[in-house]
Amino acid sequence: MGDLGALATRQNIISGIDAFGLSPREANGIIDEVQEVVRANWRRYCTDCGVGETDVARIEGCFDPPFFESQLPPNALM
Repeated sequence: MGDLGALATRQNIISGIDAFGLSPREANGIIDEVQEVVRANWRRYCTDCGVGETDVARIEGCFDPPFFESQLPPNALM
């Protein structure tokens, strides 16, 4: 967890790296690698597991949220 709990933004993830002994460069590299794998595979994995297109469309924002690179999503409650 980062300073803002489980909020899925790069800044929040980076804020918790001390617990893992990572440098910002290492953490950003890991984040970039995970993003690449998830973006390339999540849709196919869901489809392979029988998730319908309506549900895939419904959850799409969870796998590549438009606010990930910003500090806070527009609807964040503080």
